[in-house]
Amino acid sequence: MRGKSKHENNRADRRNELGKYDPYYRIINEEVKHRLGGLHSGKIILYSVEFDEIERCQSNNEWEKSGEISYQACGASWDKIYHDPGLL
Repeated sequence: MRGKSKHENNRADRRNELGKYDPYYRIINEEVKHRLGGLHSGKIILYSVEFDEIERCQSNNEWEKSGEISYQACGASWDKIYHDPGLL
């Protein structure tokens, strides 16, 4: 069995560094590594919205505005995924 290359160690160090500051990345990447093994990691774009604003829109029956806030949060990434579902 060979040892890890410098490149492999750098990738692992980078993933560990992300996990220290954002538990979402750590948890997702731990599960991906568990399922796929090796140096696999999740393809992750994480964006958080102010849900109070969305809830107020929904409570006021402003569903279109609520959807627009969510859509804007997704931005171009959603457009890309929507038009190419194979990216999922």
